[in-house]
Amino acid sequence: MRRSKKRRSALGLAAMILIVVVLIVAAIRLLGSADGMAQSEQTRALERAIHNAVVSCYAIEGRYPDTLEKIQREYGVIIDEEKFDVTYDASFAENLMPDIMVELKGEN
Repeated sequence: MRRSKKRRSALGLAAMILIVVVLIVAAIRLLGSADGMAQSEQTRALERAIHNAVVSCYAIEGRYPDTLEKIQREYGVIIDEEKFDVTYDASFAENLMPDIMVELKGEN
């Protein structure tokens, strides 16, 4: 009888440890997923800010800005260059919307 109590006690302890491990793994995965979603939203927000500044420039000046630096300097867009790669291609014509692409560094 004593052995069965010890065995049940050991099984209960093993089950608790397993449950705790599963909960920890689930929490880590959830936090990783939330971080990925936040970074994705930051990327989209930066792309929208650049796009809005480009459209504002066109409305004010009658042409799209020729460089990303102009957008930063004159329209107040702040780009964390350690975190994001921004591609801005306005090489077609000053009356055509430039190609804008924002990516997190390390994803490309």
